[in-house]
Amino acid sequence: MNILEELELSKKQNNDERYEYLCKKFNTIDYAIKLEKYTIKLLRENKRIKENYDRIYNENCKLREEHNITDISLLDENQKLKDNWNELKRWLYEVHYLYVPEIARNSTYQKVLEKMHEIEKEN
Repeated sequence: MNILEELELSKKQNNDERYEYLCKKFNTIDYAIKLEKYTIKLLRENKRIKENYDRIYNENCKLREEHNITDISLLDENQKLKDNWNELKRWLYEVHYLYVPEIARNSTYQKVLEKMHEIEKEN
């Protein structure tokens, strides 16, 4: 019977019986040695768990950092695309539509502008 089973068995007795049982059953030096070994085992396990936690935490931090960098680059790219879209729309409207509106109404420029507005409404 190991120490944990012995302790569990002793818990089923009342306090006086338990004390007598423990005094009779356990050699204090042997008990102290077993307790020390068990404590060392727990400390090693705690160290292993902490190392695993630290490793996973560091990996998670790296992933978060990579994710944030990706998000920032996507936001930058998105902003550039919006700027390009708006520049193209402005160019079509100002350069070709405003200066020759009679011709522009039925032109390819007007059709492109209409399609751009249609796409914007869909999004």
